[in-house]
Amino acid sequence: MKKLNKKGYLTIEIILGSVIAFAIAFFLIEITAKMISNNDDTFRDTIITTDNALIISGVKEVVENAGTGIIEIKCENNSCNITFSDGVNGKLYIKENKVIYEEDNVEQYIKQLDSSLTNITLDSSIKGKPDNKNNIYFKITGKNIFLDKEYNTIIPINTTIGPIGKTPSISCTNGHEEYGWTNEKGKGSVNINISDVDGDFETLYYSKNYYDDISDYIEVKSNSIEGTIIKINNAETHAIKVYGKDKAGNVTNIKKCYTNLDTLKPVTPYTLISKNSDETFDLSVYGDDNNIESISTDCCTNVVGTTINCAASSLSHETFESQSCTVTVKPINNNKTIEFFTPFDSYDENNIDGDYNITGSSGIYKYTVKIYDENGTFLCQEACHHSDIYNSDYAKCENSCYDYHGTNHSINEFYFEDWAGNISEKLTVNVIFDYK
Repeated sequence: MKKLNKKGYLTIEIILGSVIAFAIAFFLIEITAKMISNNDDTFRDTIITTDNALIISGVKEVVENAGTGIIEIKCENNSCNITFSDGVNGKLYIKENKVIYEEDNVEQYIKQLDSSLTNITLDSSIKGKPDNKNNIYFKITGKNIFLDKEYNTIIPINTTIGPIGKTPSISCTNGHEEYGWTNEKGKGSVNINISDVDGDFETLYYSKNYYDDISDYIEVKSNSIEGTIIKINNAETHAIKVYGKDKAGNVTNIKKCYTNLDTLKPVTPYTLISKNSDETFDLSVYGDDNNIESISTDCCTNVVGTTINCAASSLSHETFESQSCTVTVKPINNNKTIEFFTPFDSYDENNIDGDYNITGSSGIYKYTVKIYDENGTFLCQEACHHSDIYNSDYAKCENSCYDYHGTNHSINEFYFEDWAGNISEKLTVNVIFDYK
């Protein structure tokens, strides 16, 4: 016989009813929890989606208004550096769950991301210099820690690419043609000619010293138009480097421009005594009535049409030190004379200035001879200018001082002077007349 409670229900019925009631209650609780969770997920998804839209519009605005023409984009470690052609430097990066954009280290835009996002990364479609203005975009990726869902924010950028318009050009003439020569360091001058058909040339950059690093270049601002000339007058070396840029960011090539500055003294002269092809001294240069019986010397010698020979001499073709040699002459009678020839070909167009040879340095302007007697008493001086030199290869002054008829012994000093006023060291030729 089954036991009934006071209301007439069996015990098993009561237990079964309780179980069903608990199951229904648990089901209702689970449905409610899921509804709450779904609502929370939907809420967070809505926030993130809204943030994406705000980030896209915000970043687009600041980047597209930052500068003219994107030259380069480089991204690493969730940071993208953006270089614009007009000199603006932008930077878009992720830091502490924030999207930040700054220009020249000044923040222009900042947006806090939702706290549910993790593993946030930033990248760009450009890996260097862009070549397609329709394919520039930044991509921000993050993962929702609650939904295990990945979000991608694509920020397209509509802008010009690189410099626009025509690239200007620059040219220069040798400074000495306009201003003459100078040897005062820091006062070298040269004119820079600007050619810019767009008329938006903006800045000239130049080095006072040819060896300056590009970061040391001096800026000259100029709203130049076609045909403008910019004068530089503080050069420190015989040449400088120059380049220009217009407002659109077009940059010229670096140009080497020669100034009117020459600070290097000419090479010391060396003298030649003529020889015949059989290595005997050529006495014919003194005419049919020459009074020279013989010559001996440790100066350099030369056979016309052959190589200059200084092997038996202490003289150097290229030295900046003083040097000397001796000529001994045996005259037939007391009418004594001797001629010297000094080469110019090594000095005229290839004067060494700085650390390397250049063409277009000042060259030799004057060739000076001073004569003393054997006691060191000054006798006379003669200066042959370049136009007086009778031969393009060798210099010989024709006047009486140069062909001075000494007594027993004379000292001849030779030196060069270039157009800038630099004077070489001296060549001393001791002339001894050895009477019979």
